[in-house]
Amino acid sequence: MSRTLLQETKKVRARSLALLPLVIVAVLFIYKANASFNVLSSTWDSGSIAGKPNVVAFGRQVSTFSAIERLENYLLAIWPALLFGILIAAAVRAFVSPHLIVRLLGERSLPSQIRGALAGTPLMLCSCCVAPVFTTVAETSSRLAPAIGLMLASPSLNPAALTLTFMLFEPRIAVLRVLLAIGAVLIIGPVAERGRAAPSKCGGSK
Repeated sequence: MSRTLLQETKKVRARSLALLPLVIVAVLFIYKANASFNVLSSTWDSGSIAGKPNVVAFGRQVSTFSAIERLENYLLAIWPALLFGILIAAAVRAFVSPHLIVRLLGERSLPSQIRGALAGTPLMLCSCCVAPVFTTVAETSSRLAPAIGLMLASPSLNPAALTLTFMLFEPRIAVLRVLLAIGAVLIIGPVAERGRAAPSKCGGSK
């Protein structure tokens, strides 16, 4: 009985440890969703998006903060999103079957590219913070194009970015911005992948 109880306890502990990253990701997702809602709410009320002069400075503000100070302020501002990206990448490696990723993203086709973009859209991560997820998907699927599509879709096609686009710009400019983002997500990845494959083919022909 004691041995059986010990084995069951170990199983429960293993399951708890396995679920811990998912719980952390869920908490961070709620945090990011709440932060996005606050930005959207303030933008709706003021008609403009509040800048961070201690991170991005223009004109006379440039001399107010040194480059090191702006870097520190930037890291203090984005660390939750960067942690979110790292934990998502770890969760994908630990819990998502590589065979499933290959099946969804492994083909050189438009549907594969669209799936990569759809996977990146809800992440709401900037291009820096989504880098760990991009690396994981690229290595697991052995495909560069869908991974780039995911990386570009996360900052450009996430719900918060799209909402802000239509809140801040007139409709024709907002629609153009969305179309350009979709074009970048669907085109840049395949072009980059073909460009990477071309030198290897040339080297192989020699």
